Amino acid sequence: MGSIIGILMLVAAMIFITAILFGGWVIISIARVVFRTLGLALGGCNTATRARVGYSGPVMAPPQMIVCSNPRCRNANPGGARFCRRCGTHLYRTQSTQRVAVRRAAMW
Repeated sequence: MGSIIGILMLVAAMIFITAILFGGWVIISIARVVFRTLGLALGGCNTATRARVGYSGPVMAPPQMIVCSNPRCRNANPGGARFCRRCGTHLYRTQSTQRVAVRRAAMW
């Protein structure tokens, strides 16, 4: 009978310690999110820090838009896009397009 009580007390202690650790982790995680949000809202960090923490707010100017060359689509796409988001047509960028020579490995 004494060993059963000892085992139950050990299990209860393990559950208590696990609950304390998990609860502390949850509280610390919530506090980090709150302080990070307050820091970004108050402007307490630079652009590199905003990019590192995953802030996607208005840090940079919006990208230049490219209009699809397909006469049926004419969808506006972001400046860095290579293909149209609606129809998949290749977007030709005349100013920033660069060709790079690529060496291919021989396949035997």
